[in-house]
Amino acid sequence: ESRIENNTFVLYTPDHGDMRNDHFLWRKSFPYEGASHVPLMFSWPESLNTVFGDKRNIKVKAVTELRDLLPTFLEVLGLWNSAREDEVDGRPLSWLLRGEASRWRSWIDMEHNVYCWNDNHWNALTDGESKFIFHAASGTENFFNISADPGETRDLADVKEYEAVVTQWRERMVHQFITEGRGPVWVKDGKLMRRKPCNFSPNWPGEGLRPCYNVLEEEAKAIVV
Repeated sequence: ESRIENNTFVLYTPDHGDMRNDHFLWRKSFPYEGASHVPLMFSWPESLNTVFGDKRNIKVKAVTELRDLLPTFLEVLGLWNSAREDEVDGRPLSWLLRGEASRWRSWIDMEHNVYCWNDNHWNALTDGESKFIFHAASGTENFFNISADPGETRDLADVKEYEAVVTQWRERMVHQFITEGRGPVWVKDGKLMRRKPCNFSPNWPGEGLRPCYNVLEEEAKAIVV
């Protein structure tokens, strides 16, 4: 009745997906599509056409992330400072609709620290077509061709014809860790490092878990720039 759609910017997205026994896993916190790939939809009133353009009912194929929401909201409010955009991880989603897609990132990084069990201690990179995963506790890797295998049922990390591609993605991750100044806990001599496994949960507090918290603190300090 109030016709708020005429003056309201609406954005819908969940903060994570859920594994539904795919890969024999349950709930969130994993790098696979079931947990990490979520929908993103938004609409805007005509008053924001200067921000998003005047196209409607379109789909944009691009790799986005939740870190893009803050810059998007700031731009809607007229507070986005393009002179300082390099200080922010995300980018305004309007770029994808305003003819500035060439400025968009070609891939994103994802990560999850150890929590309750070691299988969700990982780092990953994806461009929406392929995905490289490094499992920090075991040092093992996965590589999936998401375009041809959206269910990520065939791991190509050890397939000979993908060796060069996997190496390229691994080097991207190494370069990112070095650029971020994460230090030898994460990367050393150009190699991704296995990180100490440590199963813990806030449901079991106490000094008996102090070694686990020490591990997490060590990793956290390594990425503070």
